[in-house]
Amino acid sequence: PIKVDVRIIAASHNNIGVRGIAPNVHILPINIFEGSETMADIVTAFNFASASGADVISNSWNYSSCSLSFPALNFAIDNARTNGRNGLGCVVVFSAGNGYGACVDYPGDLEYVLGVGAVTNLGIHSNYSNEGPALDVVAPSSPASGQTGAYVSTTDRPGSAGYSTGDYTHTFGGTSAACPLVAGVSALILSVNPNLAESEVRNIIESTATDMGPSGFDNTFGHGRVNAYNALLMANESSGCYVATA
Repeated sequence: PIKVDVRIIAASHNNIGVRGIAPNVHILPINIFEGSETMADIVTAFNFASASGADVISNSWNYSSCSLSFPALNFAIDNARTNGRNGLGCVVVFSAGNGYGACVDYPGDLEYVLGVGAVTNLGIHSNYSNEGPALDVVAPSSPASGQTGAYVSTTDRPGSAGYSTGDYTHTFGGTSAACPLVAGVSALILSVNPNLAESEVRNIIESTATDMGPSGFDNTFGHGRVNAYNALLMANESSGCYVATA
């Protein structure tokens, strides 16, 4: 079934079903996986997203390898993050992969994207979530088999095309669910301060993350668990606006 992560980002806060992290954003859906896609198709998708005005490009997919590197794809991603948003750059977010591995799957391992791993809602590393020096941050998602924790509830495609027969699924997870949370926080940051360069958004997300595990950066949690509240406070300060807090 097609990924349902856009609702994690953008579902309305209307007391019906689920709520997204950034409910007022606009979604530009681009399906690159029809079963016969080529590298040219994937490159075209990034070029199209950037040229169509995307601010954040969320990617709940990767290649199950941390040694691959395709120059054409690298160029397209780099072009989006340098030339998108009228030169401020698109924020590009990738899932780290669910391979129980010691390295982040490509392209999430590129230094200029946000590679996102998963933790459970109890704050424990989800064992399937890939680790390594290329991991930037983690976000709440499902537990691995044998671990305790909640799965992610979100809207679902109706009928047999979805994960279940109803309008919602309560068993979504993996780094595919963690990635859109970070993409949604990126969108919130840009809603507060749209003049930030993509590198500044990445810096805000990394520097305001809640530290987990050993003090400072580590290969299991990266810079820590994404913290939307702290990120928005920093984005407000950098815009010259200040939010009063109780």
